[in-house]
Amino acid sequence: MRILGISRGKRFSPNMSDKDMAIMNEVATELEQLGHLTCFADEDEDEIRLDSLLDGHYDAVFTMLRSQNGINLLKAFEQQGTPTVNSSTGITNAGRTRVNRILSEAEIPMPKTLVIDYQEPVNIDFLKEKLQNGFLLPCWIKNGEGWAQYADDVTFAETIPDVAEKITLLRGRYPYGSIVITEHLCGDLVKFYGVEGTDFFFWRYPDPKNSKFGLEAINGTPERFSFDAMTLKRTCDRAAAATQIVVYGGDCVIDADGSFRIIDFNDWPSFSACRDEAAKAIAQRIIKAAR
Repeated sequence: MRILGISRGKRFSPNMSDKDMAIMNEVATELEQLGHLTCFADEDEDEIRLDSLLDGHYDAVFTMLRSQNGINLLKAFEQQGTPTVNSSTGITNAGRTRVNRILSEAEIPMPKTLVIDYQEPVNIDFLKEKLQNGFLLPCWIKNGEGWAQYADDVTFAETIPDVAEKITLLRGRYPYGSIVITEHLCGDLVKFYGVEGTDFFFWRYPDPKNSKFGLEAINGTPERFSFDAMTLKRTCDRAAAATQIVVYGGDCVIDADGSFRIIDFNDWPSFSACRDEAAKAIAQRIIKAAR
């Protein structure tokens, strides 16, 4: 088969572009070792160059892209009958507002969450009503429409004035975007990685040397509470099926009793801690989609 890979634009890979490219290359190597021809394009290339890819014949497309132009390109491939991993729907669903709604509807265990529409006024009285009545302090404030491109696209706040200040900052950057506020969970922070439809699943505690923005330090040193990793895998695969994010990663917090709640669910992470195993699973999933 002839398979196209489209890499993630650097603006969507803050401090991670080399690692993101490494997993793409590793997947391509796996596909080639299985006898398939792979070629690459870059999401950062201009729109005309990307559109010209539609003139070629590909049996499948694998990609980490996130831009709207890139998503539109994937939709065009899909309309031609070309399978894509992740799909345009999965990538679109990975936006925080949308993914939180889908996971909630699928009854995936999550923290308390509040979505503030860009048209809603944000003042101290408004936030007191919304946050204190919902017991959402301390909390995390996140850009709801996309992915973290800047260190302060995701911030931690303990007081209502701090929340108001950080929402104002995000609205200045994303004036028409929603804001997602989630309660802060105490417990062991665990990062997970998986490929839906395969046996692959990997989890680890955060590594301070392998952090995008260093926010994991808020939860402190893990207590290493016991939990059922297979139950976590099944829950994450169920989340992947609901969101159509086939190649996924994310974060959860483990409580002292072994229960967990998912605090982030993302499309195609760098898999830097488990790249070899992940690349094999992703390659198999791409081939499965193409057949």
